[in-house]
Amino acid sequence: MLCAIMCADDSVLIAPSISILQHMILECQEYAETCDIVFNAKKTVYMCIKSRNIYMPKVPSLFLNDQLVDLVDSHKYLGVTMTSDRQDHMDISRSIRTLYIRGNSLISNFKHCSDDVKVQLFKSYCTRILLSFMV
Repeated sequence: MLCAIMCADDSVLIAPSISILQHMILECQEYAETCDIVFNAKKTVYMCIKSRNIYMPKVPSLFLNDQLVDLVDSHKYLGVTMTSDRQDHMDISRSIRTLYIRGNSLISNFKHCSDDVKVQLFKSYCTRILLSFMV
């Protein structure tokens, strides 16, 4: 499976192997040269999603514009933290903290309002956080 996800000036390349990913990067470099686009190797990272069954002692290096790309175990992309071990504990913890912060803010700022108003405020202000838990 080959995949390219792009949003504004951010891109994600997904490949089944390091060699295919390096080939995709080279294709992007060629396209960038013809269209006057600059990829910043210092802002570029790659991650190897770890298999539960296969041990990979050393992940090969990747290069963009002849510069070494950093290998990372986690990366935040469009507000979502992805990890090489496929765990979502970092995002869940962040969402829980955000929910507590928003809830406590509502309680302190609207303590004199009726319960009905507080419920409406909670629904409108915190529902997005609650929905992110369910996705």
